[in-house]
Parts: sequence; structure tokens; C-alpha cells
Amino acid sequence: MPIATRGRKRVIRAVRVNQNLHYGFKGADITAIPGISQGDATAIGQKEITQGLGLVVFSPDAPRPAQFTKKISSGLQRSVTAYGDGFTRQAIARAIGAGWKLKRPVFPLVLGMTKKSKEIVVSTTNNLYFAYYVPLIDATPENGATLGWIANVGPVTLSKTARAPKGVKVPLVTKDSRTLPCSPAKLGNALADGWKITRAERGLASLT
Repeated sequence: MPIATRGRKRVIRAVRVNQNLHYGFKGADITAIPGISQGDATAIGQKEITQGLGLVVFSPDAPRPAQFTKKISSGLQRSVTAYGDGFTRQAIARAIGAGWKLKRPVFPLVLGMTKKSKEIVVSTTNNLYFAYYVPLIDATPENGATLGWIANVGPVTLSKTARAPKGVKVPLVTKDSRTLPCSPAKLGNALADGWKITRAERGLASLT
């Protein structure tokens, strides 16, 4: 553990990554660093997780938030790096106005494909969607219709989609030695079609 963060209180915060999604994380409280104030945390868009914040996903592989840095002249550190809201020009300008510099922009989710697999999107129970790789041989319209995969992923749906969020699992069903993701709303269809539930959805909190 770096000397600068040793013994420092850890807090849970969220920063915006797109119009519908916040990235949640647990990390050292930057306001405890000499030379950094609550005004700095506010300027870069770090928020407490409260009712009404909307969709918050903890530590997904994608999308990932912007990072900002600021030089400081007191204490053990000469600079600090922190997650912040880099979604809009206005958010970035607000951070720059408080003395921060954009180090890394938002890393958006872009659905992928390999020689053997394709990333599909499946819905959950609280308006969030997951991106999940399935073998190309199984990425058929028939499986998609039965298991509730999104056939046409538009920009709004993509802005509510996360890849591999920490601690969250999508339901899985198995048939003929194949295991695929399934929307909770389509589990009844899957069972009627001969699929067996091998893992229930977990890790999602209800929206309030």
C-alpha cells in the first residue's frame, strides 16, 4: 500500500460514465489528502450513492470512468489521480476550472466479436443490461428469442449495458451441454424449451 493512502478512510462513490450509467467504486477518500478539499471531489463529479442516482454499476470491465490528476504542494504527495465525470465537455471544463487535468477519457463499452464468440446483450431485473460473450455457433436468432437477448442494441440500451460488473451475475441455463445467459423475464420460456437453470441472477439491488 502506498504511504500516501496508508490508513486513509475508504469511501464508496460513483461517477457518471454516460447519460444513463454511473460507475461505482470503493477507494481512498481524496478529501483526506492535504491540499484536496470536498470542493475538488465535487468539481470532478464524485458523488455519494443515494436514492435517485439511477443505475450504478460497481467496477465493470466496461464502461470505465475518466481519470483526472491535480498537482498539490502540501503533504507527502505532489499530485493526486482520481476517477471523475468525463462524460461531457461541461463536466471536464468544471474539473479543469478547479485545477484538475484530464488524464484518461471515459472508456466506453463497444460490443465485441472474436473468431469463436460474439458479445450479446441480455436484460436483468432492474433496467440494467449485461454484455456477455457466447460461442458463435450458439449466437442464433432462435436462442436469442428464447433466452431474451436483445436483437437490436440501440444507443439507449447500450448506455445501460455493462460488461462483467464486480459481484453481479446474470442467470445461466444449460441444454445439451451448452450453457448460455438468459434474461430473468425469459426463464419460463427457457424451461419450457428444455433448458435447465444452472445459476440464478445475483448481485443486483432494486432501484429506488
